[in-house]
Amino acid sequence: MKISEIRECVVLAETLSFTETARRLYTTQSALSKHIQAVENDLGVQLFVRNQQGVRITEAGKVFIENGKRLIERYDNTLISLDRLQAGIDCTLNIGCLMGAASFFLPDAINRFLELHPNVDIQPITLEIDGILQGFESGKIDIGITTELVPLSNNRFNRMPLYHDYIRVIVPKRHRLAKKERVSIKDLENEMILLPNATFMMRESMILDSILRGLKGHALIKENANDIMSLFLLMQTKRYVTILFDHVKNFSGLGAEFEYLELEEMPQAFDVTAVWEQSKENEVIVELAQTMRETVQEKRGGTH
Repeated sequence: MKISEIRECVVLAETLSFTETARRLYTTQSALSKHIQAVENDLGVQLFVRNQQGVRITEAGKVFIENGKRLIERYDNTLISLDRLQAGIDCTLNIGCLMGAASFFLPDAINRFLELHPNVDIQPITLEIDGILQGFESGKIDIGITTELVPLSNNRFNRMPLYHDYIRVIVPKRHRLAKKERVSIKDLENEMILLPNATFMMRESMILDSILRGLKGHALIKENANDIMSLFLLMQTKRYVTILFDHVKNFSGLGAEFEYLELEEMPQAFDVTAVWEQSKENEVIVELAQTMRETVQEKRGGTH
């Protein structure tokens, strides 16, 4: 039994379609069918039931697929480790980051850091705030770039502030509020307010909901943007306003389309910060965080 055949079984379990599995794996249906049959013959059990209604996984198949996924992951990780060893890489750091908060400085910071540490492999992973905490819990990330508006435990994490962030009211350039520098929640009465769906920005949605509580019944509040780019595409119709972090202006091409207005009810700043677990702190993580802060200061003219 080959690892490629196990991989084919796993994909077939996901698609329940020989046609789609063959397309994904760039093979033919006849070759795929032969490989699946060969695996079943080796094991002496039936993994899939094929009939006119489609493909169904047997109970034995479910057990095999569950263990097969772990086997493939170990195999792939082994190959990656060997490749890194051959390339002289002896350390890997996974960075979990809020895309808008990190996009304007992180590529330059990584390049600068790697010039001094070519034996370190850095892997950025874009996540939402809750995803960063989950990344630490699962061991998926070593360092995070997140907002202190949702603080992490001082007993568990060390941090290095990178720059100040704010809650802003964001409106299209031609909106009636666009000429204002500062607005209040009352100014948003009768507006159509578009918010991120709680399924992808859960913690942010809770914060925004508390801010907008007084507008219930006085504004149409729609929570149906499933990702940040969808939200801004809808905003460009000039029908909506939103309330989000100031750092979202860092998304490429978005800053010029909108005005970012101060919100009287949320005047105070909070930090975007690098965070890491105290128990896993080492010189490489600290130096990477320092490089991030230095890069931010240079890009912002020395301001925090």
